[in-house]
Amino acid sequence: MNDAETAPAGLNGPERGKNGQFLPGNRAGKGNPLNRRAQQIRRELLMRPTDADIGEIVDALIRLAKSSDLPAIREYLDRTIGRPSQSELVDRVEKLEAILTEKLGAVLPDDDESEDADEPR
Repeated sequence: MNDAETAPAGLNGPERGKNGQFLPGNRAGKGNPLNRRAQQIRRELLMRPTDADIGEIVDALIRLAKSSDLPAIREYLDRTIGRPSQSELVDRVEKLEAILTEKLGAVLPDDDESEDADEPR
């Protein structure tokens, strides 16, 4: 048992239970008013646009992306093909490293030679 469960009922205040949580009807326990407002805005944004409005918004996004607007390009790609997962990124890096090693292997010094290069002359 923790201290909140063993405390006398009035210790946490008259509007809180023994565990410290707000009791039903508590005026301070109505939730986050900013979250409530954000939900109202989100509801309006989802309910109000018509299919034609959504089509115009998509057309505008595509038009911006085609004009090399980087945030629009990112938004379009994120919404269509999604962001790559961490494992996909690791796989891509490993494949690129293999390609670079294959193509530049003759140009790059061996590990033993590179260690010697770090030593002062």
